[in-house]
Amino acid sequence: MTFQSSTPALSSDEAGWALGEPGALVAPDAVLVRAIYQALMCSGPSAGPRRWRETPHGLAIDLRVNVARVTMELEAASAPKAWEIVAGSSPLALDVASLLLAMRAPTVRLAPRLVRAAEVLDAKGCRRWGSERRGLESQLVAELEMLAALRFGPGREPLFPLLPLGGPGSDFVYEPAQWLQRLFSEAPLRLLDRRILDFDHRANRGADVLAKKLAIHLSFSTGARGAAAHTVGALVNALGLTTEEVASRRGRGGRLADRFDEALLRLEECGLFKVRYRGDAHAAEGRTKGWVRDWLRREVTATALGRSPASRDVRAHADHLAVASPDMGEAHTFRSRSASAA
Repeated sequence: MTFQSSTPALSSDEAGWALGEPGALVAPDAVLVRAIYQALMCSGPSAGPRRWRETPHGLAIDLRVNVARVTMELEAASAPKAWEIVAGSSPLALDVASLLLAMRAPTVRLAPRLVRAAEVLDAKGCRRWGSERRGLESQLVAELEMLAALRFGPGREPLFPLLPLGGPGSDFVYEPAQWLQRLFSEAPLRLLDRRILDFDHRANRGADVLAKKLAIHLSFSTGARGAAAHTVGALVNALGLTTEEVASRRGRGGRLADRFDEALLRLEECGLFKVRYRGDAHAAEGRTKGWVRDWLRREVTATALGRSPASRDVRAHADHLAVASPDMGEAHTFRSRSASAA
């Protein structure tokens, strides 16, 4: 599809890209926004019918975000094409979504803008060139196509109005949808530290992917009061795995636990979050039969580090989560369970 736009190319500042100092991304804290991240975390080569299901229009995924249940749809010409889109996604989609959902703090300005793959890679601090750079740009196009296919509500409106500019390629025109405009005016705002983008999205880069996913999730759950309590199982589920899958992995639950703990260390080393297990510090050392299930039931406390005065101002009024209604219109509020547990 070719889109001839009258929208001028916008500079980074004009477009609202948050390419500046750490802590410069602001995003609305709403169930719909959290559900978008959760759906992306449930995508990738290992995505399957345990999470996604086929519909007449493509695929759908049923998510639980705090006390709310949300169904996200992915529209495609056929079910095989939809599975191809979901399987072809990577954690790089989380970075792209962050740059589309968040704006530069403290001024929130939503405006149409030109999205270039090169700018997204620059925002991530990517310094790769040649064939590797071209491969990353191709992957970015795939992520943008997946985001453009996401739908929500009975009207199945696009969540991310993205149109390719001048045919296939790495340039898209993005005009923030009305639901996002509304949430920026009605929902509490949270800071997403720009250093989250720096974590590598590739699966062979150790615990970076888990650290990226945890950092995004904790940015919202700790936003209201700077701290939150979770079970390990709840965090694992929010990151795209079910506790049943983890507990049934023969010998692989230990590897996940090790990566999880390594990701927690990286979050603290980067000055983002301090996460500590509650109770006996040596409870999981034995790793006898059934220890994975015990580990999933353990509780951790997460505390945001390095909160600036600006970030405290952002979260001063944020004791509630705004939830977009199915027609993406009127906002309703639900008490944040994680905030009240902090």
